[in-house]
Parts: sequence; structure tokens; C-alpha cells
Amino acid sequence: MEDVTLAQALAVLGLAGLMVLGASRGHRRGPLRQLAAPLAGVIGLGLGAGLGPTVGHALLGEVGVPWILRGPAGMLLVGLLAWLAALAVIWKMGKPSSVSGEADNPVLGTIIGCWTGIVAWVALVAAIGQHAAWEKELAANRTGVGQIAGEIGGLPLMGWVAEMEPWPEHPKLILRASRRVFADDEATRRLMNDPKVRALASHPAFYPAWGDVEVKRLVKTGDYKALLDHPKVRALLADEGFQRELANFDALAALRAALKE
Repeated sequence: MEDVTLAQALAVLGLAGLMVLGASRGHRRGPLRQLAAPLAGVIGLGLGAGLGPTVGHALLGEVGVPWILRGPAGMLLVGLLAWLAALAVIWKMGKPSSVSGEADNPVLGTIIGCWTGIVAWVALVAAIGQHAAWEKELAANRTGVGQIAGEIGGLPLMGWVAEMEPWPEHPKLILRASRRVFADDEATRRLMNDPKVRALASHPAFYPAWGDVEVKRLVKTGDYKALLDHPKVRALLADEGFQRELANFDALAALRAALKE
């Protein structure tokens, strides 16, 4: 049997601790109040996904949010507000009926608290795995999070932690194909000769950014944080017309054509 690593030991202790904490809170709060946060989270996610893009495009343009980010920002805003409202309502519904303030059904609350502790632990571990996956794809400066995720993934039933992807398949394919294209001068020339790419490249907001040596260096090195902070890239993100054209552009098809795939 392999030795247990420090990260694995801390993960197991964290699971036990969160289960005990959840059980204690569930016993004290009662089942409904213990479920308030996760139930509100489900409601917030649903409303954020359903209404967020519409609200974002309708309202966030007035505060300078780039057009291409208004949908995701709207999802976050609506989801957060819906979560807070649902949490307040469910918390009130779970108010103890006893004059003494003692929770109703404390035993059921304890059981539910154990499970909410498990859910909280899984969410925490998933966040570690997601951070590790993000670093693997994007980060110029790596930390030890990837090693921690890999060690936790070695625990029984936890292999998914080390195999997490930072985003859905389509954006991931675009990122990887773009890296291959920009690392190959011939493929880059084929990409820039694509008629649809030439139309985008001739846009007044895009041309200054694309021609900038520092922007090209940041793209090749994968330092996307610095790239988004570059003044010419910020100007590009402020141009709504270009973002609309970009949203209608099949980037993956153009990249694959440049790679002759």
C-alpha cells in the first residue's frame, strides 16, 4: 500500500471536519435552515443561467462592461441576487416553531448536516481541481496546486479531481489550436490569408492590437492576465461592433484550416 501524502491526509481530515461541523449546525438549525444555502444555490444557478444573459445585455452596457462579457456578467449578477433572496426566504421558512428557539427535527437536521458537509467538501476539492486545470492551460507561473490536485485524485473515487478541465470542450479546442497556429509561422500566414480573418483583421479596433509586438509575445507565452491588461487589448474589448463580428466568427474552423486539419 502506498504511503498517504500530506495532501491526502488533510483532505480526509477536512472531510471529517466538515461532516462534524455540518452535523452540529444541522442539529442546532434544523433541516430546512441547514439546506437553505444549497437550495438557494440551485435556485440562483437556474435563474442566473436562464435570465442572466438577457439582463446582462439589457443593463450592463451602461456601466462599460464589454459586449462579449455582458452575458456571463449578467448570469453572475442575477445568480447572486437570486441566491441572496432565496436564502432569506428559506431561512425565514425554517424558523423554529418552539418558543424556546430550539430547532424542529434536530435528528433529521443532523443527518442533513452530515450530507451538506460532504457537499461542501466536494465543492472545495472541485475548486482545487479547477484551479489546477486552469493553471495547466493558462498560467505562466505555476504553483503547487496541480500537485495537490493530483495527490487528492489518488484517493478512492477521487480520480476526477486530477482530470478536470478548465472549461467546456469547444473553447479548450480553440485555445489549443491557436497555440499551435501561433507557434508555426507558416500556419500563422495561412490563418491571416483566410478571407474571414482578413475582414476581422482589417477592423480599426483590431489592427493596432494585432500589430503590436508585445501583444504577440503575450499570446505566444500564454500570459493572458497581462494580455488583458494591455491598453490596446482593453480598447479592443471596448469595441462592441468588433465583438459582435467576433461572436459570429467560426474560430475553430479557421484555425483548423490554417493547420490543414
